[in-house]
Amino acid sequence: MKYLLIFTIIFFSNLYAESLKNKYLSGLNEFINTVKEKSQYDEEYIKEVSRYMIFEPKVIKLINSPAEKKSYSFYQRLFISDKRIKDGKNFLKVHKKILNKVEKKYGIPSEIIVSIIGIETSYGQNFGSFNAIQSLSTLAFSYEKRKKFFLKELNSILELIRTQNLDIRKIEGSYAGALGMPQFMPSSYIHYAVDFDNDGKIDLWNSIPDIVASVANYLKSHGWNYNEPARSFVNYPSQFVSNKFDKHNDRKFIKVNINKIQNKFNLRKGLETKRDYMVLLDKPTKKYYIGHNNFYVITRYNRSVLYADAVLDLSEKINEKK
Repeated sequence: MKYLLIFTIIFFSNLYAESLKNKYLSGLNEFINTVKEKSQYDEEYIKEVSRYMIFEPKVIKLINSPAEKKSYSFYQRLFISDKRIKDGKNFLKVHKKILNKVEKKYGIPSEIIVSIIGIETSYGQNFGSFNAIQSLSTLAFSYEKRKKFFLKELNSILELIRTQNLDIRKIEGSYAGALGMPQFMPSSYIHYAVDFDNDGKIDLWNSIPDIVASVANYLKSHGWNYNEPARSFVNYPSQFVSNKFDKHNDRKFIKVNINKIQNKFNLRKGLETKRDYMVLLDKPTKKYYIGHNNFYVITRYNRSVLYADAVLDLSEKINEKK
């Protein structure tokens, strides 16, 4: 019985993998034909890039189990380690001059920029090991849930290769196709990346000025309000927050209207009040706080409240005077 179960699992796993691969090949052929019909790129270019459009099953496996699905305690252990804090302090110190210049221009605190870079790639120590075209084509043609999004990103990276003269063989990134030290998706690279060192090209792998300015420009473009807090700690808001947690989660996120709670929790006047805010409940420490506009802006970088929370926690530790 045991061996029959194992055989059944293997059989259906192989069947599923073969189904995804067939879906990929069908999507690839359709994509190439569409591109040719629209004459977006010359035939030689399409021939060259299509050599790197190879189905990668590991990408599908990873996209279905991202870190954002884990508990916050797991997320914190993963991204807010002593080494990451130490490296962040060093990055802040070494690149203080350019960070100050960027902060002055864009109004984004240096420690927020450094924290994002730290969480994304450990300050450039881990760019990802997947060929970006392979990852994006796999997701565009085999991941039905976000097919439209990844198809757009695949088109964006083809444009990026041409305009930025990137080496197609060496464009490595995350399993989701994110690029460089700040892990920009290709469309974000096109719209928000900045040539801050004025050398005529945008380099998110090696140019610290381009990297930190691009992160700042992204946050600024998504509505960051200078000199405003991203969150405010409050007393236990029992009438707004449920204290029930499932066995996997140690934080709870509930949207509330700031106008209903501003006076009750004595929040700073003049804060952005156009959107709903989030009350965050931290089970281990019994702390509660309101996520403000800048908290929301961080979730535009990575659409996860766990991510925004980790960015703020790490930035505070990086900025501690020790």
